[in-house]
Amino acid sequence: MDRSIFVAVILALFPCLLHAQELSAEEAQRAAPYYQYWELVDSQGSLRQAQMDFAGRGTALAQHFLHHIQASPGNTAFFFLFRAVGDVETARLLIQALLDPPTVQGLVLGRDPGELSIAIEAVLGNENVRTNPAIFADLDETIRRARSQLGGARVAQTAISLLGKCRTSQATQRLQTLAADPDPMIRAAALEALGNTGSFSVRQTLERNLAGDTDPEARARAAVSLAQSQSPGAAASLQASLRQEKDPRVIDASVGALARLHALPQDPRACLEMANRTWDPSVAQPLFDCWRATATRDLILQAASGGWTVRALALRALAEIPQSPAQRDRLLKSSVEVLSQNLSGLPVPNSLSYSTAQLAREALWNLSGQDMAVALPFVDRIVPGYGHSASAGRYGESYDLAHRDPRAYVALRRPWQLVGAAFAALLLAPLAAVRRLRKLAVAMLASVGGWAVWSSFQTDIRELPPPPLFYLTVSCLAFLSAGLVAGLLTLVRARGWMKVAAAPFAAGICAFVICGFTRSASLFPIGSEGWELIFDPLASALLAAPAALLLSLATSGWGFVSLRFKAKH
Repeated sequence: MDRSIFVAVILALFPCLLHAQELSAEEAQRAAPYYQYWELVDSQGSLRQAQMDFAGRGTALAQHFLHHIQASPGNTAFFFLFRAVGDVETARLLIQALLDPPTVQGLVLGRDPGELSIAIEAVLGNENVRTNPAIFADLDETIRRARSQLGGARVAQTAISLLGKCRTSQATQRLQTLAADPDPMIRAAALEALGNTGSFSVRQTLERNLAGDTDPEARARAAVSLAQSQSPGAAASLQASLRQEKDPRVIDASVGALARLHALPQDPRACLEMANRTWDPSVAQPLFDCWRATATRDLILQAASGGWTVRALALRALAEIPQSPAQRDRLLKSSVEVLSQNLSGLPVPNSLSYSTAQLAREALWNLSGQDMAVALPFVDRIVPGYGHSASAGRYGESYDLAHRDPRAYVALRRPWQLVGAAFAALLLAPLAAVRRLRKLAVAMLASVGGWAVWSSFQTDIRELPPPPLFYLTVSCLAFLSAGLVAGLLTLVRARGWMKVAAAPFAAGICAFVICGFTRSASLFPIGSEGWELIFDPLASALLAAPAALLLSLATSGWGFVSLRFKAKH
C-alpha cells in the first residue's frame, strides 16, 4: 500500500519535476545571443560553442521552450540550440507536445504546431535522431491520434511533413501508404514529405499520383517531390504528365520541377507552347526567354493574342520599344483585355495571377508614353467597371494611374464628374414641370448642385472614380439622399418644424443604407482590409444629415417662417 502511494505521488509530481529541469536564469541569458546564428549557412564555430555551453541540456531547452514565450531567448535561439545539442529525448518531448502542448506561462494556449514543427525539424538535423526508430514511432502515433480527434488535421499534416525528415525505411513506407489515403489533404502532405526523404524508391509512388490523383494539389506536390527526388526518369514522367494536364497549379508545378531538373525544352516553338499554358510569369519567364531569342515579328502577335501570361511578358518587352500610334493602340487594347480577366492569388482555372496583371499594368502605362490623356481612355474600357476589390478591374487600374500622376488624373476625372452631375440634373429637370413635384425637383436639383460643388474640391480617387462609379461615391449618395428626403418631406402633410427635424435623421439613415448596400454588394470596390464597409456608410450619413437639414430649411422651414412672418404683419 505504501509503495502504491509512493508511485502515485511520483506520477503527480512528474510534470513539476520536468518543469524543474528547465534552464536556469544564467543559462537562459547565455542562450539568448544564439538567435543570430539560426539562418547562417556557415555556423560551425557557433555550433561547437553551443555544444560546449549546453551539452546534455536538450530536454531542459525543450522544457523551457514549451513553457515560456518571451523576447529573450527568442524562438530562433532555441531552434539553433536544438540543432546543436538536441537528442532523441529532446525530439520525443517536442513531438509529444504537438497534440498536447503544455500551457505556456502566463497564457491560456500552448505552443503553435508551426513553431513546434520548426523546433522538431531542427533536432532532426542530427543524424542519430532522424534515424532512430523511436522518432518514427512517436510521429506515427501522433498522426494516428490527430486524425481521430476533431480539429487535429493540422497536427496530422505537420507530423507527416516531419516524417519526411526521418531517414528510416519505416518512415518512407508509411509515407507511401499515406500517399494513397482517401483524404486529399493527407495525400498532399505525404507526397510533399516523400520529396524530402532523399530516396529513389519513392519514384513509382510519385509518378502514380502525378498521373492519376484526382486532387490537383496532390498532383502538384507530386510533381515538386519528383524533382526533389532526383530519381532517374523523373523528367520524362513530368513531361508525359504535362502533356495532358489542364489544371494551372499542376502545370506550373511541373514546369518548375522541369526547370529544377534542367530539363526544360530547348526548341523555341516548344518553349512558347509550354509558356502559353503557364499561370505565373516567373514560371513562364525562362520559357519565354528561350522563345524570344529567335522571335522577331511574332512578339507583337503574342502580345496581342497569346496566352495571358505570355501576353503580359510580351507587352512588357514591347513597352521598351517605340511603337507607331496604330501599333501602340493595338497593344494598349491587348493590355485592357488582360486587365479585364479575373485575378486570383492562387493558380485556379480561368484566372490570372496578380503578377501577370502587374506586368500588364506597367506595360499599359509605358506604352501610353506615361501620358494620362492616352492611358485613361483605355483604362475606362476595362470590364467590369465595378468589383469587390479596389486593386482590380477598372477601378484598380484607375487607382494605379491616380498614384502615378495625381494632378493629371484629377484634371481629367473632375470634368467627367461634373458631366455626371449635369446629366443627373437633366434627368431630374422634367419633374419641375409637375406642380405637385416642383419642390421635390428643386430639392433634388439643389442636392446635385451641392454634389457638383463638393466634387470640384476633391482629389481622391474614391471621390473621382472611373465611370459609371461616380454615382456611387460617398458624397454623391449623401447629397442625393439629402435631396430625396428633403423633397419627399414636402409632400407630407406636417408642420414645417417637424419636417426640418426629421430630415437629417431620415437622410442619414437613407445614405447609410444605400452606401452600405453598394459596398456589400460589390457595386463599389472596397479596400483589402474592408474597412470601407462601415466607414463609408458612416461618412455618407454624416454628410447627408447637414445637407438634408439645409435643404429642408430651404423647402419647408423657411416657408414656415415666412408664413408666420406674414401672419404677424
